[in-house]
Order: sequence, then structure tokens, then C-alpha cells
Amino acid sequence: MCARRGHARLTEIAREMGAQPTDISSAIRRLKDMMVLAVDEGNGYTITDVVFSAWLASD
Repeated sequence: MCARRGHARLTEIAREMGAQPTDISSAIRRLKDMMVLAVDEGNGYTITDVVFSAWLASD
């Protein structure tokens, strides 16, 4: 998962969730707008919010 690897593309995130990229793209965009996620030039997403990252990484 992105939280464990620190970096993932939209298609990878969707596949791990069992969803289509189009199904999660608006939620990902909102997380990016709220500065929870950052996108790099290769279209990979990184969790930038340390609290959110720690929460997702905890099992």
C-alpha cells in the first residue's frame, strides 16, 4: 500500500483497493487539494501528512 511504500501511482492504489482508477480519482484529488497527498512529475502519489500516514500504516 502507498502508506507502507510511501509512493504509488493511481492505478496501483486502485488495484490494491479492488477499484477502478476512475472510481477513486475524485477522492485522490481531494486529498491532494487538502495537501494530504503530493504528486510528483511521474504521476506518483506520496502521503505528505505525517499523522495521516501513521494512521494508515498502523494495523
